[in-house]
This record gives sequence, structure tokens and C-alpha cells, in this order.
Amino acid sequence: MANARRKPRINTVICGVIIVITLFAAAAVAYEPVKVRLLGRTVTSAATAEQERVALSAVASGTSDYTLDMFDEKGAELMLQDPEVFKKVSSIRIRWTCGYSVEHRLLAKDNVVQVVGR
Repeated sequence: MANARRKPRINTVICGVIIVITLFAAAAVAYEPVKVRLLGRTVTSAATAEQERVALSAVASGTSDYTLDMFDEKGAELMLQDPEVFKKVSSIRIRWTCGYSVEHRLLAKDNVVQVVGR
């Protein structure tokens, strides 16, 4: 009789452990895309040059898998090899490897160094 009572309890514990492991796995998979989207929103919602600097610094320190495209006032893409690139840049596009990207018109040209200098 004691074994009959113990078996359902063990099954309940095993199911509970499986559920917890599944939840942790789902959270681990969802963490990076959620973090990237939050960083992207922080960049696009920056209203001052200081907020922009902090947001771009967070991108550089918070994620490593992104590419940066820089554009001049007319929308032409700029290359880092151009010695005048930091004087010409007016907007950027950050693309993460997870597929998410944001475009942002810079409030201060100096802030682009935050994401280029990683």
C-alpha cells in the first residue's frame, strides 16, 4: 500500500522537474532576442545626445553580434575607410544576427564611436 502512494508522488515530482527545465530552456532561448529588441528601442527612443550615447554604449557592451551601417545626410552609405566618415555620418542602422535591426538619425555625430569602437 505504501508503494502505491509513493508512485504518484514521484511522478508528480518528475513532471515538475521537467516543467521547470522546459521553462528555463525557453527563457534561455528567448533572452537574446528580447535583450536586442530592448536595446534597439533604447537607441530609437533617445531624445538627447546623452541618452543616445548611453544607448549606443549599451549596444556595444550588451551584444557582440551586430553590424553597423553608416549613412550621410543624403542617405548614401559611408565606409569606415573614409577618413571623413565621422564628420559625414548623420544616421546609422544597427543589424543584429538574430535578424532585428533599427535605424536612427544621430543627435550627436561623436556618439557613433560608441558602437564602432567595440
